[in-house]
Order: sequence, then C-alpha cells, then structure tokens
Amino acid sequence: NGNVTIGDNHTDTLTINSRTGVSTDITLNNGLKVVGLSTFNNSVDVNATTAFGDDVTFETANTKNIVFDKSANKITFGDNVKIKLGDSGDGELYHDGSHTYLKDVGTGNLRLAAEDAVFIQKNTGGETIAKFIPDGAVELYHDNNKKLETTATGLTITGTPIISNLTA
Repeated sequence: NGNVTIGDNHTDTLTINSRTGVSTDITLNNGLKVVGLSTFNNSVDVNATTAFGDDVTFETANTKNIVFDKSANKITFGDNVKIKLGDSGDGELYHDGSHTYLKDVGTGNLRLAAEDAVFIQKNTGGETIAKFIPDGAVELYHDNNKKLETTATGLTITGTPIISNLTA
C-alpha cells in the first residue's frame, strides 16, 4: 500500500541523512525531535500547541526581522516592520528608524484608555508633558512646569499669556 513501518512500537530511531529524500508525507505518531538545522522549503502546518525552546527569528521582506530573544524575554521588531491590529489592519505600531508610530489608518478613532490618569512624559528624566485626569483637569506643561490647566469653572494659565486677535 506504499506505507513503510520502521521499528517496533515506535521506539527505534529513524535517521534521514542528506542523501535520503522524502517526496511524500511522513506521519510520526510520537513526535519529532530534530537535532541541528532543519530547512523547510514549503509550508509547515502545526495543528497543536508548539513550544520553541530558544530564540525564534521570523524573516521579513526587508531583512529587518522579528526576533524573540529567550534570554532577554523580549520580541524585537526591525525598522518598518509593523504590528497590524484589527481584521483589516487598521491599527499600526512601528518604528521607521527615526520615529515610533501608533496609528489608526482606517475608520474610527485612536483611543488611549486607562483606569486612572494618562500621562505623556519624556522617556529620559521623567519630564511631564501632559496629564489627562479622569473627572478632573487636563494639564499641559512646558519644560516640566505646568502652564495650562482646565478646571471645573474654566481654565487656569500660569505665566504671562500672549494672545493675539482675542475676541471676548
């Protein structure tokens, strides 16, 4: 029938070396352990939970790969490799080599949601740029000094406002 069984109760070892070619499907009932580099030239279907015991690299068209580094516990995306969100990929997160982008490129709005306040800060030194406080103020800062704050009755400005073409 074209089937070949090697070993008894799947306890023996099958070695396929560089001179052995397999041109049809192989079914392994007790798993496959690969020692060394394996290259697959066509698709590989994995239909169950898969564990990778070390680093994993996903090669990209621009060679700026996606790498899971096990020892550092991180996933790194190369420049211009985008994380696409949503069924149509309407949300994007990526770095272009100079800037980082979080974009809504489709329909709808970009929303930041938090249980408490949302802070925008400079990465180094923790300098505050803006605060958005639920049921409270919106605060804008210049050089880490609060200059504008919304209040329940209006607006508080710290410093000297310079206003041109003001119509009351």
